[in-house]
Amino acid sequence: MGMAPEKENIMGTMSEGKLLFKLALPMIISGMTIMMSGVFQAMGHSGRSLAVSIVQAAFLVGSAALLAIAGSTTLVWIAFPISEIVIFALSLVFLRGLYKRYLDSVPEQ
Repeated sequence: MGMAPEKENIMGTMSEGKLLFKLALPMIISGMTIMMSGVFQAMGHSGRSLAVSIVQAAFLVGSAALLAIAGSTTLVWIAFPISEIVIFALSLVFLRGLYKRYLDSVPEQ
């Protein structure tokens, strides 16, 4: 029993998205970003964690919308790894600030 043409098209699109998702390895980056958000909260800087979450949502929606204008669903799937990389970079900038503030000033023994 074959699938309807629309369903085959959807399945093909989903397999493209899964492949791009796996190739970019955004889950590892996402895990590190979540860990850094936990560090921000533990250090008493929950505002940085909130900023990371808000920027991530805004950047993901914005980049997906811009890539959707190009007309290819494959490009929309690329918005996820792009968003994760940008948020990871932002989290590293915030983490560097915490390092300079708290750990650089600790005297060595």
